[in-house]
Amino acid sequence: MKSPASFLRNGLASRIKRSRRKGDTAAKRLTLENLERRELLAVVTVSNLLDSANGNTSSIAALTAPGGDGGDGISLREAIVAANMTNGADTV
Repeated sequence: MKSPASFLRNGLASRIKRSRRKGDTAAKRLTLENLERRELLAVVTVSNLLDSANGNTSSIAALTAPGGDGGDGISLREAIVAANMTNGADTV
């Protein structure tokens, strides 16, 4: 089995040469394509239907840490307050 480097060096170069031999006179250019920005989103699962905020709402990380929910699960109010306290754009 060929290594990826040898494929790029030999296999890709031979394909470009082959296409030129078949009468394709256009120059072949290899280019890089920019990808969109990737972000890791925080997911908070609301598990408490009460309207309470007794957890650590200083940030999403603090709220989702073990013991950060105040012992009764995470309420929607706690999730929104923690999202507002965390830097960056919020989507609820």
